[in-house]
Amino acid sequence: MIDSEKSDELDSNASVNVYESVYLKQILFENVKDGIGGIQNLRNILRQGSILGLVNAQEEDTGMTALHYACQMDKWDELLVLLEAGADAVGIVDKYGHTALHKAAQHGHIKIALEVLKYFPLECFDGVSKDTLVGMAASHGQARMLKALLDKSAGFHERNELGETALHLAAKFNHPACIRQLAAAGADLNAATHLHGHTPFHYATMHGNVEAALALQCAGADLHKPDTLPLRSSPLEAAKDCGHWRLYNMLLKEDRRLLKVEFNKLKKSKQEAEQTQRELNYRTMKARSQLTKIATELSLKQELERNFHTNQEDKRRRQKELELHTKRSSNTTLKTAASEK
Repeated sequence: MIDSEKSDELDSNASVNVYESVYLKQILFENVKDGIGGIQNLRNILRQGSILGLVNAQEEDTGMTALHYACQMDKWDELLVLLEAGADAVGIVDKYGHTALHKAAQHGHIKIALEVLKYFPLECFDGVSKDTLVGMAASHGQARMLKALLDKSAGFHERNELGETALHLAAKFNHPACIRQLAAAGADLNAATHLHGHTPFHYATMHGNVEAALALQCAGADLHKPDTLPLRSSPLEAAKDCGHWRLYNMLLKEDRRLLKVEFNKLKKSKQEAEQTQRELNYRTMKARSQLTKIATELSLKQELERNFHTNQEDKRRRQKELELHTKRSSNTTLKTAASEK
């Protein structure tokens, strides 16, 4: 009998905990989304639900936590309270596989994202979701958020399950500013998807995204790289095949202009190289002339020195001969005088 009463009491407490959990979760989401009750009330709710792990509770239909909503809706004060209470920004994803930081990246809330990254380093998010943080920012045209992530050394070479890079997504959704930032950061302009070998340029032309296509063309993407489908279509051909004739003509015109610019650059480079060669030849000829002059002067100097030394030796030889002749004459004179006596 006693055991039965204890069992009923435990079931009753469990029911109360379930009802309390549901109630607290409801008012938690209302507080974060609508600001009902204020920050102090949010702290009280989290304190009451700490045993139940309320801070990381997820909505049944969306899979989002209170932190997801704080990041999505730019709720700064609520974000700080949730992070202090131990909200998990990495291990919990919504029904789309996105973390709370993905929501901040999607909506361009830079301050929110940087605060989350103080608690959870960027490398913690590697492989957490099928969509990369850089890809999320690029696909939604959040150029300032993209720059903030790139400044944090976020990877931009990672691909999603289709083999799409952040540059593919920026091209697909026509965000030229994001394309320019990724290109400046060193993204592969001609990266191909796994299945069809489509480059970001293919995505831009197939969707008729004029601004994105021109941004890629100016960045140096290959307009003529074929995909891996049987027809082996290039981005230029894809624009024509999809009926984007205005874009096709613009790309063709720009391609001719760029080729002309490149030709003029090559021509100028050739002229500069020829001018440099002429200057080099002139300097070489001048140097050779100077060397010849120096060699001639040196040879003349050596010849003069040899002549000088030769003359000096001749002079000394004649002097010796003169002295010897004088000495002999003197001796002869003395002998003659002595014989006369």
